[in-house]
Amino acid sequence: MIEPCLWDSEFFGYTVGRKHIAEGESADYDAIMTEAEEAGVRLLYLFSDAPLENFPVKPADVKLVYSTGIDSSAAVLPECEVLECPEPAVYELAYRSGRHSRFFTDPGIGTEKFREMYGIWVDNSFSGDMGDKVFVKRVGSEIAGFVTLALHGNSGSIGLIAVGENFGRKGIGTALVECCKRTLFDAGLPRLDVATQQANSEACAFYEKNGFVVSKTTYIYHLWI
Repeated sequence: MIEPCLWDSEFFGYTVGRKHIAEGESADYDAIMTEAEEAGVRLLYLFSDAPLENFPVKPADVKLVYSTGIDSSAAVLPECEVLECPEPAVYELAYRSGRHSRFFTDPGIGTEKFREMYGIWVDNSFSGDMGDKVFVKRVGSEIAGFVTLALHGNSGSIGLIAVGENFGRKGIGTALVECCKRTLFDAGLPRLDVATQQANSEACAFYEKNGFVVSKTTYIYHLWI
């Protein structure tokens, strides 16, 4: 069954839907395309727990959710600043964070809509709609990195995280993650999650270095009708 994606449809200006293929379930490309066409969908997000065999479309993204437990080791006092209002550098870092995103790599979406989407994500992280905290690390007065954190019932999740091109391998990303861990420790939440793309090998290596392990893998296909 195809479910409507109301926000995406309004944002892109055409009908967007989503469909989930459970592990072990077959995916008939022609049948799915016919179903989407009959539903008036122009772009269909197809989510699968496993790679689809003999499927004529390659995944737009292999989404990895990394997770780590929160214990007393998170009770460090990292030096991070809580940012209350967005600054221009944060938007540029957000665009950098999404360079492996399916919304960036899909030519059907385009750079303009990608940047607009990630700009909204930043705004909503400050408004509380998509996040509860925004931390930054500065070098001098310049924002060198930032992270957004959302708190849930029994966990927290990193939404956006990026370090400036000139500030890599200086421990800034690790410090930002430690800020998130400390926030969850103080809130009594036992787990921190973050999603990234399998194609983003640099991000995967970073999370693994910081004690995260893959807890979920999702194959995401973009079908244009």
